[in-house]
Amino acid sequence: MISKTFLHLWFLSVFVGSYGEENTEKMKGILGEPATFLLNTAEQFKKISWLRTKGKQDLEIFVVAIPRKDPEEKCELSDQIPAYRGRLSVSKNCTMLQINNLNQEDSGTYKAQIQIADDKDPISEIFPLRVYKRLLEADLEIVCDRKGYRGGNGTLQLNCSAGSWEDDATFSWAPASMSDSTGRSLVTRHSLESNDLNFTCNVENPVSNASKTVYFLKICSEDKPTGSTSKVIWSILAVVVLIICAGLFVWMMKKRGSHRKQLDSARQSGKTAAPSCFDSAHPTPIGKVGNSSSHDFRICSHPM
Repeated sequence: MISKTFLHLWFLSVFVGSYGEENTEKMKGILGEPATFLLNTAEQFKKISWLRTKGKQDLEIFVVAIPRKDPEEKCELSDQIPAYRGRLSVSKNCTMLQINNLNQEDSGTYKAQIQIADDKDPISEIFPLRVYKRLLEADLEIVCDRKGYRGGNGTLQLNCSAGSWEDDATFSWAPASMSDSTGRSLVTRHSLESNDLNFTCNVENPVSNASKTVYFLKICSEDKPTGSTSKVIWSILAVVVLIICAGLFVWMMKKRGSHRKQLDSARQSGKTAAPSCFDSAHPTPIGKVGNSSSHDFRICSHPM
């Protein structure tokens, strides 16, 4: 009887000691929606300090909840990190904290330190949170890898991706009978000269699922640049166009300058000096021949 009582007390002490320490089940948050942390403590407390950690970063206090003396007054909330400012709400008794408008950066482990009294260690409750997105077809991307395909022979591989929202996501392909699929990749020996087929990538995460279908010949056609190759080609074309435009601009400026010089030279060569003339009413004759009489005449000198 004593042994049974002892075992009962031992199990009770273990349960009470671990109660509220950690919630092993991961909370599933959804992008743009709220996440609610509800404390299990029923004791009177002085304050609750909420801490968070992400990856290997140290825990840091991001908000402190302090109950008011008057139970009818709202809990006082003091946020410490600007990233949460305006997105937090708390219940009147401080035992429930809500983060609104979740984003991917909110994923992490949240810990509530409940201060009962100054001379006692705080009670802790831990809430692991992972933020997921409700996936849509637009979030999925399928690309074709032709590295193992040469001249109509070899293998072709389709790779499916959900971008930065692949946490806890599972991938599958249909029809599976036409290929070998391992997760996000599908490998097939289907020839590009054969009849066209379509393949569907299905992606499922804890809060949603989405699918995308592509036509095999369209996505794997060798004359279609895809992915990074297309970006490189467009970049090269842009540089070539800029070089051509710059060359045309320099050529036009030089041509305009040469034409202006020709005009200036023509103007200079086309100018003729006006002759300088004077009238002589009474010329001085060099010699007198016969009965010559004096006449008025004009003398002009022309430039050489």
